[in-house]
Amino acid sequence: VPALNYGIRYCNAPFLARMDADDMMLPERLERQLEYLEDHPDIDILGNWMQEIPSGKIYRYQEHHTDIAAQLLFANAMAHPAVMIRRRSDDGLQYNDAFVGPEDYQLWIDCLAKGYKLHNLPEVLMQYRMHQSNISQHGEAYSEEKLSAFFTRIFDQMGRAVSPAEMELHLLMHRSAKGDPVAREWLRRIPLMQQDAWRRKISGYKISRE
Repeated sequence: VPALNYGIRYCNAPFLARMDADDMMLPERLERQLEYLEDHPDIDILGNWMQEIPSGKIYRYQEHHTDIAAQLLFANAMAHPAVMIRRRSDDGLQYNDAFVGPEDYQLWIDCLAKGYKLHNLPEVLMQYRMHQSNISQHGEAYSEEKLSAFFTRIFDQMGRAVSPAEMELHLLMHRSAKGDPVAREWLRRIPLMQQDAWRRKISGYKISRE
C-alpha cells in the first residue's frame, strides 16, 4: 500500500493506469480506456473484464455506475489491475493502509463517497495470473475478522450502525455475492438503497436506521 500511494503522489499525468507485475494487458487496453474516458468526461474510474491465466476463466463485472455502486456494498465490483483513473487536481486520492489486501475495495468506496463515477468496459483487456501466492494472500486479506471491520467502516461512511446479527447477515450476503450466480443477479437488481445512501452522504445528510 505505501508503494501504491508513493506512485500516486508522484504521478502528475491526467490519467493513472494500474496493473500488477505478473499480469498481462492486451495491446489495445490503454488505447480503449483512454478513448472511452476522453469521450465520457463524467466517468472517473474505468475498468474492464479480465481473463484468468492459466484457466481461461473470464471475470465479468457490472458495467454501469449504479450497478457497480450497489454491488460494492456486498463485494468488490472493479478489477484492481485493470483500472484507469482520471486524476482531479483536488482529489486527495490515496489508498487506506489500514486495509491491506482489500485496499482497492476501500478506495472504490472512498471514491464513491467523494462523488466519483465508475464504469467497466464489457470486454477482456487484461489477463490475470492466478497462482498459489495470490490465492493465499487473498484468503488472508478477506478473513472474517477483516471483512467485518471493513464493512463496519462502509456502514459508518453511510451513517448507519449495524448490530452483530446484521453484520453476520451481511457477511453471508457477501459470500453469496462472490460465489452464487443467483445471489449475484439479485444483488445486481437492488441499486436503489445503496444509491440513496450515497446521495445522502454526498449531500451532507445521514441515512437513519429503520
